[in-house]
Formats: sequence, C-alpha cells, structure tokens
Amino acid sequence: MKPKKLPLGKIITVTVERVEDKGAWLKSPDERFLLPKREIHQALVVGEALSVFIYRDEEGDIQTTLKLPLAEVGDFASLRVKKILPEGVMFDLGRGFELPVAIDEIPFRARENERTLVRVELDDDGMLCGSCRITDFLETPQELKVGQQVELMVWRTTDLGVKMIIDGRFEGLLYVDDRLKYQAGQRLVGFVARLREDGKIDLSLNPGGRVGIDIGRDKILQALEVSGFLPLNDDSAPEDIQRLLGLSKKQFKRALGGLYKEKKVELLQTGIRLTK
Repeated sequence: MKPKKLPLGKIITVTVERVEDKGAWLKSPDERFLLPKREIHQALVVGEALSVFIYRDEEGDIQTTLKLPLAEVGDFASLRVKKILPEGVMFDLGRGFELPVAIDEIPFRARENERTLVRVELDDDGMLCGSCRITDFLETPQELKVGQQVELMVWRTTDLGVKMIIDGRFEGLLYVDDRLKYQAGQRLVGFVARLREDGKIDLSLNPGGRVGIDIGRDKILQALEVSGFLPLNDDSAPEDIQRLLGLSKKQFKRALGGLYKEKKVELLQTGIRLTK
C-alpha cells in the first residue's frame, strides 16, 4: 500500500498497528502504510506511538523513516553549509538528509561549514529544497500587542541589534549591546516592546509594566527560598543580576522595591534576604 495523503517533508505521529517480517504497518488519521524493515532499528510494540518523517527520495518515491531531520517543511533552521556547487549550496539537514538551495535563493556568499538560517520548503515535484531569502516568508504583523509574550528565533545581527523571527511569522529587532552571544537559530522567549508606525517591531527579553514586576518578584522570591540570601542590591552590576536572576537591572530594582515595601525582604549591605 502506497501512502497518498501523508504530508511530504513533515514529521508526523503514527501508531504501530502490526509488525511482520517485511516491516511494521503504521496508522495515521488518514493512511495505513508500511515502514520497511530496513528502517527499523529498534523493537516495536503494537499500539506504540512513533514519530516518522515522510519525504520523496531521489527517484521520486515516497519514503518513511524513523530518522528525523533537524527541521521539516515550513521551519526556519540554522543549518551548516555542507557543499558548495555551481548551481547552489547543499546544507546538512541532519540524519543523512541534505537540503539543496539554488544559487538565486542565497543572497550572500556562502562558505563551507558556516551556519546560516534556512527556510525548508518543497519544490514543484514535492522534493525537499530550501531558501535563504528569509524575508520572503515573513508576514506583515496584525494581531500583535505591546507587552505580548512571543517566541523568538535569532536571524542575524545588524548595526542596530539582533534581527529576530517572531512566532515563525514576523520580523522584529532586539536592541542589545552583546550581540556575539546570540547564534542564528537560537530560540528565546521575548516580549513586544513597541509597534512602530512603519510596521516594524521592537522587542525586549523582559516584559514591561505590571507583568514585568510580577515576574521579577517571583524570580527573586524563588531564588531566596532556595538559598535564603542573594548577593545583590541596587548597586549590583547588570551582568550579575542577569546571571543570577535573568532580569534586567531596571526590572530587578522595581520588583525589589515592591517586595521591600511589603516587608517580604530585608536589604543588607551585602545583599538581600527573606524577612524573618
């Protein structure tokens, strides 16, 4: 039985229906299909849930494998340049998969073994391909609000800051001084800091307003409940506050001020502790 409705280039969850000499029959909501014996390198149990990858091989045949690549169709991923060819670049998609990107889909000079952000797609024949023209896949933001928590993926650094992909759909800019620590493809949780009139989005790693204060309070109290003492105060370096609590200095000071007014913490010359 050849699967017809399975999503090409996607990782899906299936159930083992039965196991026989030639392989394992798997069941998805739309199809029943065979996972060939050559693809099975572990004991399978009837009723077990598995993640499998569906793709077309070089001959155009639909294949199923338990080897899961680094990304699936529709994903942005940081991939290593494996080979540079006259017609384009071959990226390493992991687990033996290669992702071809045509030369006109790479708006920069590629170098072997360097990593860059790539969008995984399918060509007209249903074969895996990619593009490094990230902007082509981003949308104009409509439903975002200031203060909203969002999922971020590092795109690239600029003179102003770090360009981010927001929720896999939009472009935003994070203004930071230390840009070297951010790597393409790295995932972060951030917040919408500002929606500009020109449609651009400013981002922050710390929420503002009441939400930011509440998060800061929780982090301070949680740390104090573990150790009973924090070697931080109003004069502490921003780097130390970030390292110990993951907060900005402004967020730390506002949260600490609230806890002090509520008499939940004591301020010492060497740090802070819970009120006895």
